[in-house]
Amino acid sequence: LFSKIEHVELPLSLVTIESEAFCDSNIVSIDVPRRVRKIGYRAFACCQNLRLVTISDRRDIPDDMFEGCKRPLLRIKTIAYKK
Repeated sequence: LFSKIEHVELPLSLVTIESEAFCDSNIVSIDVPRRVRKIGYRAFACCQNLRLVTISDRRDIPDDMFEGCKRPLLRIKTIAYKK
């Protein structure tokens, strides 16, 4: 299904990335929207071309999220909150 897709723009309203959602795809980079609170197991597993994942610091990152990947760079964004 994802064999030729390299870039994905996720909707800002997205709150969950399901298990194995991008497993074995050719995506190169992805920016996980700030509202995402749950990322399923192996969401990006076996993505051999994945180089950059940008994610906010307000969620748990499953241990096996990048299983089988070639060391993607995980950029954690710190979000400033107004009181």
